[in-house]
Amino acid sequence: MNEKNLRLGIIIALCLVMTMLFSRWQIMFPPKAAVTPTVPSTQAAGSANSEIPQIATANSASTAVESSPVSAMKEGFVEVKTNTLAVKINLDNGNIIQAALPQYPVSEDSSAPFMLLKDNNTFRYVAQSGLLSKQVPESMSFSAAQRHYTMGKGQKTLDVPLTWTGPNGLTITKHYLFTQGKYDVQVRYNIDNQGSTAWQGQMYGQLTRSSQGRFHSMLSSYTTYVGAVVSTQKESYQKVKFKNMASEPFNADSHGGWAAMVEHYFLGAWVPSSAANNHFYSQVYNNQYYSIGFAGPMIHINPGQSQQVSASLYLGPAIASLLKPIAPHLDLTVDYGFLWMLSKFLFFILNQFYIWFGNWGWSIILLTILINLVFSPLNAASYRSMAKMRRFSPKFQALKERYGDDKVQLNKAMMELYSKEKINPLGGCLPILIQMPIFLAYYYMLIASVELRQAPFIGWITDLSVKDPYHVLPVLMALTMFLTQLLSPPLPDKTQRWMMRLLPVGMLALFWNFSAGLVLYWVSNNTIRFLQQAYIMFRMGDLKLPGVKKKPKTKPA
Repeated sequence: MNEKNLRLGIIIALCLVMTMLFSRWQIMFPPKAAVTPTVPSTQAAGSANSEIPQIATANSASTAVESSPVSAMKEGFVEVKTNTLAVKINLDNGNIIQAALPQYPVSEDSSAPFMLLKDNNTFRYVAQSGLLSKQVPESMSFSAAQRHYTMGKGQKTLDVPLTWTGPNGLTITKHYLFTQGKYDVQVRYNIDNQGSTAWQGQMYGQLTRSSQGRFHSMLSSYTTYVGAVVSTQKESYQKVKFKNMASEPFNADSHGGWAAMVEHYFLGAWVPSSAANNHFYSQVYNNQYYSIGFAGPMIHINPGQSQQVSASLYLGPAIASLLKPIAPHLDLTVDYGFLWMLSKFLFFILNQFYIWFGNWGWSIILLTILINLVFSPLNAASYRSMAKMRRFSPKFQALKERYGDDKVQLNKAMMELYSKEKINPLGGCLPILIQMPIFLAYYYMLIASVELRQAPFIGWITDLSVKDPYHVLPVLMALTMFLTQLLSPPLPDKTQRWMMRLLPVGMLALFWNFSAGLVLYWVSNNTIRFLQQAYIMFRMGDLKLPGVKKKPKTKPA
């Protein structure tokens, strides 16, 4: 590796460090945001028409979709508890305004479950659904047989019916069907028309939330997407960012598909019938609440007849194995970044190690070892090239002193030396560049995997998704980086040498508060590379160990 390539490598490394440090600075000292106003209470049905936007769909000229806040509960709540979900339903409109995940505590220090959906004065995230029809009020007040439902031990399903009785013989029953061990809930409407006129309408479902995110780690706040996502026949995964909803609202028709709100580790998603032609849309209410949802096809029910219409609602962790059976492409909501295919493959292998050993920390180490074994021939070639560069560094220095500022003659002499000694100046850089996609995919996979959330490793590391509480891993990472530098050929320029010496310090500061799982990967990778490079240098006779004699090969491999 010549001086120009070394300088380029240093510049790239420093740019990466500066970019990540700037990202951390933005997290620690974010720009001042406008104060979020208090969530207003819902007005009585019929007086809030100005707060309900009109959604143009392919199935009707215009349909009113409720998007106003639902803080006021005139009729009370219905609470439902299963082993996976604890939800609160507002009887005033039948919407889920609170959803907790009992299997995912807020933190290790608290047994309180993570609250995916909630509606209060500071944050709003609710799952809304209803029937769009001129023959029913915009906000139906339901009644329930009981206010508390609990799924018993051994019970497979739990049906929570809510009933609304309207004029002219129309009865609508909204069922929430929960299943043991699952996070997807079936929302079904039974429409019984015993009146004298035909009923016409359509089902809708939407997720509405405040724009501010809830970040669960230092990394997640700038590496994972927070916003809306839609899947249609035309495009299997399309992000609909909050900042674009007002100026470019999303509108598309598709058979099947789904609409979701995603954030780090968790998501909510509406999945309508795959056999129906659905309209997917986005909308913004009061410049602070953002909705993504669907409106199903128009249905007609003649007098004396009844009909059912339903959709699935997922409220839970972003786990690909749980999402894939629910709907095509729903597993893509696990945000692995632009190298998602490679990240999915790496997670598959990581998960196999976890199945065998039952520890995510050791699984990370084993996967890192496996990756280095796959690339060992390439790494070995790189280390042999660096060993040769180190061996001939006195000659390079002599050439520099001989030719001084004559760059043309210096480069010519160095190229002659490269050719004579069969040294590839790019031999140390190319293997790293080739493996860069693997590093990036591994990086995003570790950040996005909810499986690492509150996953213990050893001793003091009880959560791989948060920082090492005693910062042992960041120190080991900097130490292994420094030791690896000692085996690398010295740089001819003093400034470059100082920059490389300070790089472990900069990386230590950068990784100080990074998640333990990510730093564990870097420590493992640095250690493996140090050992491999030391072994190759020992075999070539360029490294002497106390009490061990090794004759160098006459022709280094």
